[in-house]
Amino acid sequence: MKKIVNELKNISKNIQEKADYVAAWTTTLNHVYDCIIESDNLREFYERLKKDPDYTLYESNGTIQGVFYKNQPFLFKDIIPKEYKLLVWNQLSYEAEQQVAKEEDLIR
Repeated sequence: MKKIVNELKNISKNIQEKADYVAAWTTTLNHVYDCIIESDNLREFYERLKKDPDYTLYESNGTIQGVFYKNQPFLFKDIIPKEYKLLVWNQLSYEAEQQVAKEEDLIR
């Protein structure tokens, strides 16, 4: 009987951990999605994320890859892949335009 009770406790604990993870994932998805939709570039996006004390930017190899929420990492490529790629491409395009403008000014 004790063995069955312990098994049920373990099952209950596992279910609760999974429920907590799904809740954290959903909350993070909603917050990150709202931030990216309201942002025109990567800098704005990162600043919006930094404003919320519940989130910490997750950096790997010198590049921001996602956020930590409740001590769990959530990668942008997993939760908002299309939106994040679009924002990165917009940022790269903007930087390229700025570089071309600088080079044209130097030529003149």
